Formats: sequence, structure tokens, C-alpha cells
Amino acid sequence: MSSANGPTPPKPSQGTTPQGKKKGRLALYLGILAGLLVSLIFLLPLCRTTGQEFSPTRFQTRQFYLYRIPGTDLQFLPTFQSSMPNDTPAAILKDLRTYGSNDSSNDTWHMLKADSRGGDSFPANLLVTSLMRCNVENQPYWGAWSSKHQGYAATLWPIIQAMAMSNLYHEIPEVLRFAEAYSGPENDFAHELLKTIHEKIQQRKDRYGLAGSDIPTGKQAESEGIVDWEQAAQWLKDHPIPAKSP
Repeated sequence: MSSANGPTPPKPSQGTTPQGKKKGRLALYLGILAGLLVSLIFLLPLCRTTGQEFSPTRFQTRQFYLYRIPGTDLQFLPTFQSSMPNDTPAAILKDLRTYGSNDSSNDTWHMLKADSRGGDSFPANLLVTSLMRCNVENQPYWGAWSSKHQGYAATLWPIIQAMAMSNLYHEIPEVLRFAEAYSGPENDFAHELLKTIHEKIQQRKDRYGLAGSDIPTGKQAESEGIVDWEQAAQWLKDHPIPAKSP
């Protein structure tokens, strides 16, 4: 018979019971999850790339952002896009060729700027910068020009649009300067305009030759405005120099 004043047997350690083990695992999982969340909060901004894209068919821009592993092109989330107000003057938009909703050309977007890949150096920015040019009244220059020279504008903008769709952005500023300074007969405008474009494209091809093997190809080249000389040759074939008016 045991004494009433005898020592009380020690209770089993909480950690050795099934309930204690379960609580320990839960605490471990919560700690790991908290660590991952903290790491994500600090690392996610480093993985984010933001920028803008340009539609050469509609002369519109849109914003995008995506998340990828720094130093690589590996995305771990889809690309998110949002529309932006279209600042292209209506006098220009009305002369652009329209494409049906099922036309794949409507899905073409070229890189305009990106905070981690060249900033504003993408070729499409040459056209967008020209479109945003203002006159002394602080109005869009080419919008006012198009309203004043409607015959020239109806010829010019579909051609500029076609050049943009084929990544011929580098020639566009010179083509616009030609149109701005043109003072010949209106009937000869298309002839002189396309003659100038053919010359400018051929001059650049002669100067730079074919792109090197380190230049992006395929969809990446198309997105970033890298010239495909076969595509340029096809453009010239599709847009021959018309005969001069008699």
C-alpha cells in the first residue's frame, strides 16, 4: 500500500505524445510557410518586368507585366496586359487599313519599352515618338498635317502601317521627313514616296547586311523589331514603285 505523501509520478513529456508531435509538425509547416511568404515579398519585385507594346495594325499601345526568374526568360506566371488610351490622332487612324477580327495581324504586338530589356530602345518607339510629336500650338503635328493634306495622308499612313507590320521601323522617321518636305505634284506623291522607301531599305541592307547568328529569331525577333531581310524583300515586292504620272 503506497503512502499518501509519496512522490507523484512524472507526467509523460508533451512532445512524446501523438498530440504533441502533431503540434510540432504544424509549427514547422507554419514556419516554413511564413519563411516562403517573406521571401516571396522580397523577391517578387525583382522578378517583375513591366513595359508597353505597340500594335502596328491599330496604332495602339498596351501595358504588360510578367514575372520571371531574374537573369532568365523563364516565366512562372502568365503575362498580364491592360489597355491604354489611344493618343493617335483620329486624322491618322481613319486612313489605316482595317483588318477583320479573325485576321492574325490583329494579334501582332511589338515591344515598345520594357524596364529590364533596353528601355526605350526598341524600334517601334521610333514610330510612336513621331506620332506624339507636337507643333507650336502643342497639338499633334501629324494629326494636323493629315487634316491639312488629306490626299497625301490617305497614301502615307497605310504605307507606314505596312512598314510597321514588317518591322521596318528604322526607315519610318526618314519617310515622314520626306512626306513633310514634299512639294511636287500630288499625283507623283505615291511614286516618290515608295521610291524613297525602296532606296532607304536597300541602303540599310547594304550597310548592315544580314543579321548575325546571335540576333533573336522567330517570334522574339518579330516582337522586338528585328528586321528579317526576307520579309523586307517581300515587302518591297508587295509594294512596288508605281509609274510616274505622265
